[in-house]
Amino acid sequence: MTDTVGAASSCFRPARRRDQRGFTLIETLVAFVVLVLVLAVILQISSRGARSERLAAEYARATVIANNRLVLLDEDGPLAETTRKGRIDGRYDWELRVRPAQVENPVADPGPVHTYIPFDVHVSVYWDSGGRSRKLTIDTLRLANRR
Repeated sequence: MTDTVGAASSCFRPARRRDQRGFTLIETLVAFVVLVLVLAVILQISSRGARSERLAAEYARATVIANNRLVLLDEDGPLAETTRKGRIDGRYDWELRVRPAQVENPVADPGPVHTYIPFDVHVSVYWDSGGRSRKLTIDTLRLANRR
């Protein structure tokens, strides 16, 4: 009788062969988790790249604005002490300051050789990006003719 019970139960279970190919459920789940992790890393790298590209474009725009302020300063006539402020594109605030430069070792008698006065020129551009305040500053020295 035991032979018939063993024979009946073996017909319900598929036979396992040692050369049987395929993946187990655990192997499939591990492969899926690894795939999800790789895709998440790729997405994060792509997102950082896009953010960096946007920030670089914003700094490039701020540099153009600051350089334009310097060009317009040259076109305004002789240099003089001044402070100017403005807004461009509804997003970028700028400030231009021109001050006489502090000379560390002034010449007692400049004579005819020293016909220029040095000015410190400071241009700053401010804007908000990604919830943070950004700032670009250009400092330079300009020479003006003595009057």
